[in-house]
Amino acid sequence: MKNLIAPLLIFLLLVLSRYMNDIPNFTPTIALILFSNYFINDKYISMFTVLTSQIIADIFIGTYSYIFFVYFSYIIIILVGEFYLKELKFKSVIISSFLAASIFFIVSNFGFWFAESLYSNDLNGLIACYIAAIPFFDDSLISSSLYSVTIYALCKFYKSLFSEMNIVKK
Repeated sequence: MKNLIAPLLIFLLLVLSRYMNDIPNFTPTIALILFSNYFINDKYISMFTVLTSQIIADIFIGTYSYIFFVYFSYIIIILVGEFYLKELKFKSVIISSFLAASIFFIVSNFGFWFAESLYSNDLNGLIACYIAAIPFFDDSLISSSLYSVTIYALCKFYKSLFSEMNIVKK
């Protein structure tokens, strides 16, 4: 039962994070995905938890033509978190949150360009798609950094609070 707490909590937070959309792309979703493997400690269970939560949220929010590109970016973000967040250090949190937001921007907007007919199917259309998405990248970058630093600070606070009792292992 103890091993299910982290995946279930991450799952619940990820589903709820999809409904926090007052500002487009300003949600804790990318930060939660980035940290999912840190808390779950198994990249495959992290991938399953993240993808399942997003599929369920998308059933209620609605699907879109480039959804698989978004899911693919989430898998890459989990792997970034696995690599950069082995040890929880402030520098690795900042670097990984920047990378995560950048990966999401690049992959999801490529998917939008590929799957939608709004832009021409050539390099000029792809460039136009990325340029049009820049304002959304700002919010995504700020939110992923802000929420990642918040998760980092909460982890450090939790560790310092409970480390004397040998409750925290990481």
